[in-house]
Amino acid sequence: MSIKNLGSFLFRNALVVLAFILVFGAGGYFYAKHKVTTTYTAHRSLIVSHTQLTGDAYAQTQADIALINTYSNVITDHAITDQVNEKMKHVKGYEYSKRTLPNQIKVVTEPNASWMKISVEANSKKMAQKITDTVASTAQRDLPQYISPAGQVMLLASAKDNSVTVNTTPNTKKLAVFAAAAGLFVGLFVTFSWQLFRGSRRNGRHVK
Repeated sequence: MSIKNLGSFLFRNALVVLAFILVFGAGGYFYAKHKVTTTYTAHRSLIVSHTQLTGDAYAQTQADIALINTYSNVITDHAITDQVNEKMKHVKGYEYSKRTLPNQIKVVTEPNASWMKISVEANSKKMAQKITDTVASTAQRDLPQYISPAGQVMLLASAKDNSVTVNTTPNTKKLAVFAAAAGLFVGLFVTFSWQLFRGSRRNGRHVK
């Protein structure tokens, strides 16, 4: 097929290909809208330090830094999360359990800093903020009893005062574009296949 014939073929079948693009694109869009889920992640930071430094202040500060990963691991342990679950289970809209709550909590630390950030993912903004603040206050109260010598755990701004990350999946626009592209290729494949089938039938009749 020459370039001229190809152009003519595409022009004649443009509506068929366009129909495939529209059907696939619309299908992908409505599928995404039906399956879309939105989650919210709230954040709160903590600092571990000694308000009254004695002896070698630098060594004491380094000890706090060295223990920060241990602190973060304890926060996601059932020793803390079970207590948070107990406090939250009567709150309207709370739908987690002792088993599932730890999966919603993440703690991030920074190298060479006695700082950590608690992040909690939930299906509403208020619930994410409420759980985050509950985890932080529980950690502040209970961490010193699990780690010795422990510094003082100080809470920074409440989760309500920090920005909340919104994550929506799947992305409806991206999925619609991907589906439309798939429709384009399927449309071209179908029209080319039909053209070849018709051509082979005509050739068969000529041979007879």
